[in-house]
Amino acid sequence: MARFITSAINPKHYPPSNLPEFSLAGASNAGKSTLINALAKEKIAKTSKQQGKTRTINFYDFNSFYLTDTPGYGYDKHSKEDKLLKIINDYLIERPNLIGVLHLCSPHGLSEQDLEIKNYLSTRFDNYLLLLNKVDKLSNAQREKIKADVLKATNLPEDKLLLVSGKKGVNVLQLLKKIKSWI
Repeated sequence: MARFITSAINPKHYPPSNLPEFSLAGASNAGKSTLINALAKEKIAKTSKQQGKTRTINFYDFNSFYLTDTPGYGYDKHSKEDKLLKIINDYLIERPNLIGVLHLCSPHGLSEQDLEIKNYLSTRFDNYLLLLNKVDKLSNAQREKIKADVLKATNLPEDKLLLVSGKKGVNVLQLLKKIKSWI
């Protein structure tokens, strides 16, 4: 059973690093909290239709690993995106047990910022997975086309891309298996 642990904005408030940890990164309103709830099979993360609601790093205990929900990028209602990016970057650098990143993006094309972040994260972490969320709204033909387009645009191997839907549970079990294979 998964559970919320704490929220933090700097390393001194992070929980003890006694389990392998994975970070869920992505644009504002990409569905990070919804995907956490799907992985947990219950509502442990707060969700909102309003962009930019997550302003801290939220830690969740999934028994054999921690999963963190980081503030989203690309939407800055409070003119604090630089501060949020510093919080995220400090976390990525300072956390010794952070062994992988799940990068959540829209299936409707990667933004320039998505690509920049993908380039940074995929070179920094061997355990990097690009997730295209909200694919439940697409036909199978659309999914295959988007998958091919994203693989071509990113030069990622096929095993570094997964199409998911936190809302409908598409490939959530496959994602959980991938995370556990990295432990």
